[in-house]
Amino acid sequence: MESHVFTQYSKAQTEEIVHSESRRDSLRKIMKFKEDNEKDEILLDFYESFVAFCIKLDFTLEKISCSLSIITSIVQASISSQILVANMQESLKNLLKKHSIQRPPYSIQVFSQKDITALENFLESTYFKHYSLYSYGFTPHKDVIITTEKLSLATFPICLNLIEGNDINPETIFELKDFLPRTQTPKETKTEVKTKETEIVMEVDEDPVHARLNSEIKNMKTLIEDRVRKQDEEIFAKIELLKK
Repeated sequence: MESHVFTQYSKAQTEEIVHSESRRDSLRKIMKFKEDNEKDEILLDFYESFVAFCIKLDFTLEKISCSLSIITSIVQASISSQILVANMQESLKNLLKKHSIQRPPYSIQVFSQKDITALENFLESTYFKHYSLYSYGFTPHKDVIITTEKLSLATFPICLNLIEGNDINPETIFELKDFLPRTQTPKETKTEVKTKETEIVMEVDEDPVHARLNSEIKNMKTLIEDRVRKQDEEIFAKIELLKK
C-alpha cells in the first residue's frame, strides 16, 4: 500500500506550512500555485482552512501531511476527471480506512476513528457540500461568438424603360433559332402533298381480303379492350368494398 505520510509533502514542508507566519504563502509555494490566479486562490482558501482545522484538532505532523496529501489527491482527481461526488466520497473513505488500521503492508495506522469522523464531517460540510460549484468552476469553458458578414454586395442590373424599346423579329436572333417553329420551303411542301396523295391511292387500291382481315383484327382488338376494361372495373370495385 502506498502511504501518504511525508510522500507528497515532506516533513520539512509540513513544518513550514504549520509554523509559517504566512500559511497561505507557504501553501502557494509548496503547492506551486500561481499568484493572481482565481482558480488557485479558490483552492488556497480551501487548503488554508483545512490546515487550520487540522491544527485545531492538535494533529501531529504525520497526520497533517497524510491528511493533506489525501485531500490533494481527491481534489485533483475530481477536477481533472469530473468524477461523481458519491464516487469521490467513497474514495476518501477507502483512503482514510487504509490509514486507520495497523496491518502492514496493506494498511498502517495514522488516524484514530475519532480523527476519521472529524475529517469526514469537515469535508462533508465544506468541499463535498459545494462539490458542484468546484466542478463547474474548474471545468474549462469556451465561449463561441457567431457573427455574420456580407461577403459581397449585389446590385440590380440597369433596366431600360419599355417605352424606349423597339420590336425585334425573333427570327433574326440566332440564339432563338432552335426554339422557333420552322417554316417549310416550297419544295418541302410539294413533297409532303405527293406523299399524302400516294397514301390515298394505296388505300383505294387495297385488296378486299386484306381490308376484311384488317376490319376483323380491329373488331377483335376493340372486344379485348372492352373485356379488359370491364375486368379492371370489377377489380377496382372489389378493392373499394374491401376498404370500406
